[in-house]
Amino acid sequence: MKALAGLVTLGFLAAGAGPAGAVQSVPVMAESCALCHGMEGRSPAAMPSLAGREAETLFKALMGFYDGSRPATVMDRIVKGYDAAELRDLAEYFAHRPPEIWP
Repeated sequence: MKALAGLVTLGFLAAGAGPAGAVQSVPVMAESCALCHGMEGRSPAAMPSLAGREAETLFKALMGFYDGSRPATVMDRIVKGYDAAELRDLAEYFAHRPPEIWP
């Protein structure tokens, strides 16, 4: 059982999801967006899709949630878990995702 726990911990660290304060990989951070905004930012429902949108537009929206200038229900709380550099990285990540799975 200890070996399994060690492997799981090693897997998280290798993916960048280490202890608090550790640098996370952007794809790992982006996974937390999938529940509402869809896998890789392609929303299957009412939430806006993020994939393929302009990075600067996404970043400005995220910073608006962060500083309270953009109205939100939960995004204002979610963004508080990231710093400005991480929010910029997330915006760039989603901007470079194809908006659709099928051509």
